[in-house]
This record gives sequence, C-alpha cells and structure tokens, in this order.
Amino acid sequence: MKIRYNRKKIFDNNLGVIYVLLLLLMFTIILKGTLAFFCSLFIGFMLFISIILTIIDGRKKEVDSVSKDLPNSYERFVELHIFDKELNRQILILGDERYRYFVIDNFNNYRRMTLV
Repeated sequence: MKIRYNRKKIFDNNLGVIYVLLLLLMFTIILKGTLAFFCSLFIGFMLFISIILTIIDGRKKEVDSVSKDLPNSYERFVELHIFDKELNRQILILGDERYRYFVIDNFNNYRRMTLV
C-alpha cells in the first residue's frame, strides 16, 4: 500500500499573482513615456521577487522531513478511523509515505508500528 500526498508545484501558490504582474508589465511596456518605464521596472522587479520567493518556498517544503512524533499537519498523513467490535474501541491509524504507522487507542495512548 503506497500512501501519497499532494505536493504543490513551485508556482502553484502565487500563480495568480505572477499572471497579474505579467499582464501589468505588458501593458506598461506598451505605454510610452518615463512614468510607464519606471512602472514597468517596478512591476518587473516585483515579479522577479515573487518568483524567487515561490522557488525558495517550494524548496523549503521539499527539504522538510516528516517528524517522528505525531503529525502536526494533516497534509502529509492519511487518517483511517477504524472501530474494533471485538475490543469495543476506536482505533486511529496515521500513516506517511515512509510506511510508519501510529495506532492510537481511544485517542490517548499510542504505540508505533511498522508494516512489512
């Protein structure tokens, strides 16, 4: 069983901002005059900064590893809620892409299991 989670591409976060800045840059380049030139320089600089920040943000998310304790974010983990009729308790199973599973009995105590 392979558990997958959605990774965002580099430009997915600020794609709308980049499109708007590109459109503004095109319109200011079409216009003539000194004010349009400075506006296009400013918008081009903001576009460059936005692209650099999204690249840095994307690399940071790829480098971060999954913590060994219980997860803080639900994006990286898949939750399975199972009710065990024999033991009359609810079991929560959390798994990540490295096949590490946490079984939480009654949401209080947990033990770590690894599937082979």
